[in-house]
Amino acid sequence: MFGGDAGYRPRVRSAYCERVYVHSPRKDIAYIGGLPVFEKGRVASFCKGLDVVADGVLIFTGAVRAIVQHARFAVLICLPWVVISAAVSFWLYRAEAFGSPLIPLLDIVMVPVIAVLWHRHVLPEMMITPDLRLTFGDLGRYTFKWLLVSFLVGLIAVMGLVVLGLAMSMMPGVDGWFAAFLDGAWLGLSFGALRDGQLAPLLVGALAVLLGFVATYLVHRISYVLPHGALRRETMSLRDGYRRTAPLAGPLAVTSLIVMAGMAAVFGVQVWLGEVLMQAYDADKISVARFDLWTALIEAVSVVLQTLIGAALLTEIYRRIGGAPQPDR
Repeated sequence: MFGGDAGYRPRVRSAYCERVYVHSPRKDIAYIGGLPVFEKGRVASFCKGLDVVADGVLIFTGAVRAIVQHARFAVLICLPWVVISAAVSFWLYRAEAFGSPLIPLLDIVMVPVIAVLWHRHVLPEMMITPDLRLTFGDLGRYTFKWLLVSFLVGLIAVMGLVVLGLAMSMMPGVDGWFAAFLDGAWLGLSFGALRDGQLAPLLVGALAVLLGFVATYLVHRISYVLPHGALRRETMSLRDGYRRTAPLAGPLAVTSLIVMAGMAAVFGVQVWLGEVLMQAYDADKISVARFDLWTALIEAVSVVLQTLIGAALLTEIYRRIGGAPQPDR
């Protein structure tokens, strides 16, 4: 044998590929390990689009896979909040205190606790220190950033609702549509309007979907600061967070569409269960107390589940951009 390792071509190629991978531009991180694109012209653009769609799907499936892999920890951090939230809601229902601020205040405490614990449990190798203990400073910083993100996205949503209101005021045949939109019945009315040949309400419904997509997309783009603060204990502006997620701009748009579909599915299941409970109550199969208890439990599970999925998505986004090792596809 002559040449040693230098004469062994597979080993030389492997070492060369490792060095090229290390020095790859950061802007290409979204496509490292993605679908190969060798074609040119329109075929290349089509394949690149498929790659973006695939990466967006992989972000969502990666978050779901992390929940499955850490199912025991997920139950450990979520079950207490389900019990507490359901108990508080049940007590409020029995007291007929429907306008109480206890549930929103409970959510303000619940979301940061679940999110910070999840970020640190799934990505301990990216923490600045291996300390998993929660401090009031950690929760305070996370809560402030989360409320800031929620405020900005909510402000955009309000501006969009104003535009929708102006649009509906100029369109015939939309009387009472805005109130139905606020009640969450806009989708059914839109399909009904399309069946009756009225396109104006359907157009407003499409604008509402577009507004929801923009809000969801912005949340995924600027919320990079949340896991960064939880893992690194460093402050980062929302603008910097938006810039850091630029490599995943296309895939995150696909992820946002998947998240919207998932939220609609969860909402649909929740509405269906509510109708089942109402039918059972009308048929005197369950008492008022049991109706209130099951309603509170369903709402608590829905909120906590959406919180966990949101935290898992932000963790997956941070893992991909932050440079943590990628799992096999």
